[in-house]
Amino acid sequence: MKKALLISLFFIFLSNLLFAQCKDTFEGADKKIFLLKVNDKADKVINNISYIEDHYIYKNAPFVSVVVKTSNVNNFLKKIKNLENIIQVYTDEIKRPFYTITNDPLLYDQWYIDFLGVPYLWDKIKNNNKQLNPFEEVVIAIIDTGVDLEHPELKNSFWVNKMEIPNNGIDDDSNGYIDDINGINSDCMGCSQQSIQASECSNHGTFMAGIISAKKNNGLGIAGIGPSNVKLLICKAGTDTGMPNSSVFRALDYIIEMKKRGVNIVAVNMSYGGEQKVDLEEYLLSQFGDLNIIPIIAAGNEDRNLDFRPLYPASYKLDESIVVGSIGPNGKKSSFSNYGFKTIDLFAPGESILTTAYVYGEHGYGITDGTSISTPMIAAAIAYLYELFPMYSAYELKELLIQKSIFTRQLRLYSKNGKILDFKDFYSD
Repeated sequence: MKKALLISLFFIFLSNLLFAQCKDTFEGADKKIFLLKVNDKADKVINNISYIEDHYIYKNAPFVSVVVKTSNVNNFLKKIKNLENIIQVYTDEIKRPFYTITNDPLLYDQWYIDFLGVPYLWDKIKNNNKQLNPFEEVVIAIIDTGVDLEHPELKNSFWVNKMEIPNNGIDDDSNGYIDDINGINSDCMGCSQQSIQASECSNHGTFMAGIISAKKNNGLGIAGIGPSNVKLLICKAGTDTGMPNSSVFRALDYIIEMKKRGVNIVAVNMSYGGEQKVDLEEYLLSQFGDLNIIPIIAAGNEDRNLDFRPLYPASYKLDESIVVGSIGPNGKKSSFSNYGFKTIDLFAPGESILTTAYVYGEHGYGITDGTSISTPMIAAAIAYLYELFPMYSAYELKELLIQKSIFTRQLRLYSKNGKILDFKDFYSD
């Protein structure tokens, strides 16, 4: 415990140094990524264009991502300008993880657990000997930065691709990814293996994982608020400095593909956003509803009305998505939280949240703020409701969650429903 405390304090007070050393995401300034919307077979398009260093063909959308050397960008754009089989060209925007790290002293106090009534749900399940689908694996996908796979609170929490043989350098399940054991590194196009382990610049995903799945009753650290049998599928799409759209979109494509192959993904945690609206992102997300996957999306941290100044993916109008704002311990909207009478579905705690962290190769804990941190609380709630009501569709689970949340008048003008996540009414005798 003392070691964890020292690690956490080290992380909090040296966070500025940590992020100052972060390099830009992707492979370097000498390369650029473009997203092409095509009306022909993507491989035919690629074969007819010079200057392309690498590419990714989407399995579930008529798009292809291409990598071009910076020195060749002008020639590349001239080459594709008049090609009839290319409908649209997008440059690669960087999405921002929606979080901050505070300099508050570390306190082993997860105030949000009692605030949300999570112990009440745990007691109801235990006292009624309720089994939460013990024979079915429930998976939450996290599109984020790296995750500390060896953190003692997390190491048994990850989904395992049973169709893939670890570390043999072969794409055993023929899904286009080599050794995708716990997920993929979509930030690395054409990688020989899928390294999703956190680095000094990839801690944000570890925050998400701890809120959902930190091991309970192990005499160590914190407790995750999700069901004990939930598994996390990790899509590493960048670093704490940002996630390129192209990496995020490849992660969405992978999640759709794995759901079609039988992985029971019930929700995707998406704690990021950006200014650019892209047809491909909306197209891929629109498939989630048919596959009974709920996109759970952070609203952002600029105290911004998304009804008038949209961010994406939060501002796509999707029936099954849940857009999440942040509140503090007083139940009021966090000063930083974005809002929107037509955009925000629910609020959840997002201030002074204690969770797992990864610091210069060490396993620890940190306190953080942001709508990023509110979002995995909703993901954990959806996992419980899925296990209690497995026959419900994604849309029905979303509506049930909203119904069981608590109305507060002071949030009504900031969201569709004026409601705060609450776990107490999830289980009825």
